[in-house]
Amino acid sequence: MKQILFILCSFVAVTGLKAQHCGWDHSKIIIVDVRDIQTGNIINGLELILADSTGKPYTSEWNINGRVSFIPRSDTLKFGQNVRSKGQKFSKVWGPFPFGEGYYMLHVYYNNYPEFNKKGTDQIIIRDIDGNRNLGDFETAYVTFSPQNIVPLCTDTPIWHREGFVDEIKITVFMKLKEKSE
Repeated sequence: MKQILFILCSFVAVTGLKAQHCGWDHSKIIIVDVRDIQTGNIINGLELILADSTGKPYTSEWNINGRVSFIPRSDTLKFGQNVRSKGQKFSKVWGPFPFGEGYYMLHVYYNNYPEFNKKGTDQIIIRDIDGNRNLGDFETAYVTFSPQNIVPLCTDTPIWHREGFVDEIKITVFMKLKEKSE
């Protein structure tokens, strides 16, 4: 009887250790810090889209019903900006997240981005869609990135607990204003 109880307890312990331990298990995040090359300030109101090496946007019907507060509900893999509204608190559940404030983020997982840029040829297309800036519009940018820029989002990973970790994995892009035509 003791052997059966020991085997049963061992099975439960091993299963419990390998079980899902947070709502973000098996999901990852891509973080992009987009700044004005002249001022160094974060640029708001941009559209960032994840695309393959030819510039074709990745799509996924799984994103239409997304729950993360700053990710646009779209079948195209679009980044959202991690910003708080007045009085809004940070959240580890649905965002905005307590790290990378003002940065653009995309929640990725096997159902919406199965290869996780394994070839290193995917790109992020950054467009200025605001069009209401006093100084003009920013040039469109095509930015490649490495698979190391796609990091686990589970709440026990360094992204939540280690100050400066976001600076190690984020993709930083400096945007230039379009030349004004005369």
